[in-house]
Amino acid sequence: MRIVYLDSGIDKNTDIAVIKFIHNQFLNHHKMHTVSLLCEGLEKNVPVINYINGTTNWELCIQGWEDVDYLTCSKEKITADLDKCILKIEELFNQTPEKWYVNHSIDRDLMKRIKETAYYCGVDIDSRYEHIGYAVDILEKHKNLTTNTVFFNSKVREDLALLSNLFYLTR
Repeated sequence: MRIVYLDSGIDKNTDIAVIKFIHNQFLNHHKMHTVSLLCEGLEKNVPVINYINGTTNWELCIQGWEDVDYLTCSKEKITADLDKCILKIEELFNQTPEKWYVNHSIDRDLMKRIKETAYYCGVDIDSRYEHIGYAVDILEKHKNLTTNTVFFNSKVREDLALLSNLFYLTR
């Protein structure tokens, strides 16, 4: 199983030193660093943009235009925000995002609407992922994950402390 290591919520305020620290671990382990981007104002974070554009092993995905719960938004808002995100990522990174990471919902009708909207905008949706703390715990017990996507937040020290363990357990 190929594990997707998802760094959630890279935005206009993301610290370049933190991103470099994290990404060097991905480069050292020959892993792809998947990031979900909050796109509103992202162009203001020139150091992060330049670093991503100047290094390899990135998969750029959408988290949203802003930090909102898209499961409760109208189809029109979702479509508009996804379109803005796609254009912003193409403009800043010369790359078209192929995936949107959205909070999981057990409401099938709601998820169906979200998936249809994402499909209309040309992106796949992933709503099944586990937090790094849970994933490390499961893997340390020699059990299998129920998903191939493990997320962490680069702004949370506890998450970053578990990253090397996750690499070790998924080698």
